Amino acid sequence: PQSFDGTAAGYPFRVNKNLPLNAADFEVREVPFDDPRGEAIRGAMNAEMSERYADSFDELTPEQVVLAEVALSVDPSAVITTIMAFAPDGTPAAHVLLRDHHGEWEVKRVITAQAYRGTGVGSRVMRAAHEYAAARGAERMVLQCGDRQPEAVGMYTKLGYLEIPVYEPYKSGLPRSRCFAKAL
Repeated sequence: PQSFDGTAAGYPFRVNKNLPLNAADFEVREVPFDDPRGEAIRGAMNAEMSERYADSFDELTPEQVVLAEVALSVDPSAVITTIMAFAPDGTPAAHVLLRDHHGEWEVKRVITAQAYRGTGVGSRVMRAAHEYAAARGAERMVLQCGDRQPEAVGMYTKLGYLEIPVYEPYKSGLPRSRCFAKAL
């Protein structure tokens, strides 16, 4: 299969444009937050983001580092739901969770496994999250992503998210964050 090497264009990712799967081929379902498959894909995301942002904490004060660590953590008791997509063979392909963030529905831990990037499965789990939240009375959803995630920003804007001012706790701990909201 041919791949788009985004690294040649300055992006830290590659997209496989000729995958034999498309978004409709994946099973999307709710799973418990502590599902081992969810933990594994979140671990892969943490490793990828640690590499991508390896030098970003160098710019922060010690106080901001502590605030950043708090901002990036997810308290399981605040998680409303975890939604995952699975390839036909059962392999975890994408993940998103929703949490209560001071009364807002916040999207967290959006990740598509590298093998499935370019299939549309990331957008599919995001749409499932929108449907889940809207069915439970949410009027909008918010999210934060880092400033080194152009592929994520592209997906969010295609899904109708609009950039908003950086909100807490990211404003204090991760001031270079990009924040977005979507009306449901």
